[in-house]
Amino acid sequence: MRARQPLSKCFVRLVGSLLAFPIALLYSGASFSSGRNIDVDLGVGDAPGLGQPGIMAMTRPAERPAILVAWRNTQLTLEVEVLVINQGTKPGKGRLRVEVLDGQHNVLAKQPSETQPFVVSIPPASGGGVPGITIQIPGTYNLNKMLDQLDRAQDPYCLRVTVETLEVVDADRSNNTGIKCYNTSAKLVSGDSAHHRFYLRNAGTEPVEGTLVVKRPELPEGWTLQVEPSPGTKIKLDPGKFIIGMLLVRSEGKVVEGDSLDIRPLLLDRSRNVIDGSEFYVAADSTPPQITRAFVAPGKDPNTVYLVARSVDSVSGVAEASGASVEWSTDAGFTQNRRTLTYQDGNFLAPTGFDTDLGPFAPNTEVRLTFVVRDVVGNAAHTKEVTFRIPLTDVIEVKF
Repeated sequence: MRARQPLSKCFVRLVGSLLAFPIALLYSGASFSSGRNIDVDLGVGDAPGLGQPGIMAMTRPAERPAILVAWRNTQLTLEVEVLVINQGTKPGKGRLRVEVLDGQHNVLAKQPSETQPFVVSIPPASGGGVPGITIQIPGTYNLNKMLDQLDRAQDPYCLRVTVETLEVVDADRSNNTGIKCYNTSAKLVSGDSAHHRFYLRNAGTEPVEGTLVVKRPELPEGWTLQVEPSPGTKIKLDPGKFIIGMLLVRSEGKVVEGDSLDIRPLLLDRSRNVIDGSEFYVAADSTPPQITRAFVAPGKDPNTVYLVARSVDSVSGVAEASGASVEWSTDAGFTQNRRTLTYQDGNFLAPTGFDTDLGPFAPNTEVRLTFVVRDVVGNAAHTKEVTFRIPLTDVIEVKF
């Protein structure tokens, strides 16, 4: 598990070459800057399906915004990981901001604080700006607790990440903000439909006027998409006001397992700044995650236990913030308790690890325990129930 990085020393690393595809071309209204003579074009990048087998991992298009809730470390603080790109010919400097939005796009929290700006420098496209640099933005214990509560209640929320370009004019401001939404994704089956009600809110102090733009990849064969209001609609919003839109995806025939669609409605002003946006991920995915290992071990403190689960899901991916959990009982199953496991390692498509500690329990307590892992669209895998007494003296490998 990773210790928290100081705010002034964010961890940066180059992302692998799989992110180097011209992913922005896949979206209506998007532009890819390669080949254009521009100086700086910072933005929030996208993440492809790294978990797909063989050649599919190299050819699978971008799927979702490259924003991850992952780094829940030993200090119980949340860190948001985001891919920042620069499609320009010169280095760019930007200020990063993360906002947590509820289902109606009220701002619940911001990170970092205004008094501690988080500024990063991104090299030009030829020097690593494409595919981009992954940045870890440290958070707080309270932010971690907030997302845990939202996930336990399955309440919708979004992370809105903005990179504000400094010192120069950004060539395309429409990609400077990325929005990724949680507890909103849907599974599409043959002959059925999936819908999403989205909110676009003016969180500023002045009236705004914008145009609704919907970014999406090509529709899978046999899928249709209906958007209300229709793309291109002009929208005026006073401070604090919002509009409600609807996305409706239908499958007219038999769906192909693994097909997916990531839909991003955006409200852009005349300068192509993002006023607000949302995201809806739909997948033809009926396969639950595969649990590759789960075990219970003696904890480091008396009468506690240490739990580890590893899982892989190569279609939708294991749910990020709360994909793995444990359910246990100390009264022969009469009452059940549940706890979310902490992210340990992995990318949520390829093998990903989670862990947590339970206890302390009273000596001689009998504990019945099951691991549960779910993917983004709600498919869940369960281990066999395991029973043990406290104190635990040996490692128990849990069957699945």
